[in-house]
Amino acid sequence: MAFAVCSVMAACTAKDPLKAPPGPSAGTGLNAASAATGAMSNATVEQLKQASQLGAFNALFAQATIRQKAADHAMAIDLFKAAIAALPDTNTTAPAWNDLGWSLYSLNRDEEAVAAFKKALELRPSFQIAKNNLQMTLQRLANVKTVTGSTGAKASSGKK
Repeated sequence: MAFAVCSVMAACTAKDPLKAPPGPSAGTGLNAASAATGAMSNATVEQLKQASQLGAFNALFAQATIRQKAADHAMAIDLFKAAIAALPDTNTTAPAWNDLGWSLYSLNRDEEAVAAFKKALELRPSFQIAKNNLQMTLQRLANVKTVTGSTGAKASSGKK
């Protein structure tokens, strides 16, 4: 029994799968690619797209986490935002929103941190770490407003 071997750029043949010369009944080039793609269901194409997006998200999220652990919060913020853009508005991105919030909090960008923590909770309402981080950030904002008389200017803590 002979087996046919196909590739996008070569024709299918049962005689010599390594040479695969084009013949009258063999599809070649774009025709073979179209036939192969046409055989894929829309669900399969969507699954491949999602897998690609998830791979990009995971790679960027890992890089962002490394930068965050190295206290390079400015770079971590950019990487968390890129990760979120690769896979927007899913339960999977809730940790990225939380960690984005933490880096923003670490740079005293509290209003932005609150928005990030809220987004994490919108995507995953039971996310306890994001709840704790949101509460802590709101408390710090309340303390700042109390100390500054609600002017928005932060008082110096005396620590450098």
